[in-house]
Amino acid sequence: VQIQVVKEGQSLYPEFKYEKEFDNGVTVTVSAEEGILPLGTKARIEEVTAQVEEAVVEMVESEATEDDPIVVNSVLAYDITLIDSDGNVLDDSWNDSGFVKVEFSGSQIEERSEEASFVEIAHLETETNVQKEKLTVQDVAALNPVTDNVEIPEAQSVSTLEFDAEHFSTYMIIFKDTAQWNQIS
Repeated sequence: VQIQVVKEGQSLYPEFKYEKEFDNGVTVTVSAEEGILPLGTKARIEEVTAQVEEAVVEMVESEATEDDPIVVNSVLAYDITLIDSDGNVLDDSWNDSGFVKVEFSGSQIEERSEEASFVEIAHLETETNVQKEKLTVQDVAALNPVTDNVEIPEAQSVSTLEFDAEHFSTYMIIFKDTAQWNQIS
């Protein structure tokens, strides 16, 4: 049994902020206003790009059409988990109180967005443990956009991408360009 001492006047749901900088130059920040996440909450963030990139590229590009010809330049993927003070994964009941903001920033976001026409953040639905196994297209249940496609004017970049999360697992930043559609007769 763990007992948590709360000082008089201390919120049981304090403001929350966790930031992790990765070797690739990406910083992931998870934050919430007071009243959303319980005291003692921690975040665990793992980069899983190597495990999911190939499957995500194949899936997104397979959905390209003559009216929407898309090619994926690159993908960055992060598995984000919120953990309570006992080390248990938080369920999604916290989202009744509001949203948790997730922000991606850093040199890789700027560099990759400069080479793309569009960038989008999507939530990956899969039963595969992406921290341990490489994903195939068949493993992807869905890619659910959590932001609209952000158009990036030529020779410009974005320094920060953010969204309000309602739950946590794997999120991907997908950097895309418009492809030339070659119609086969």
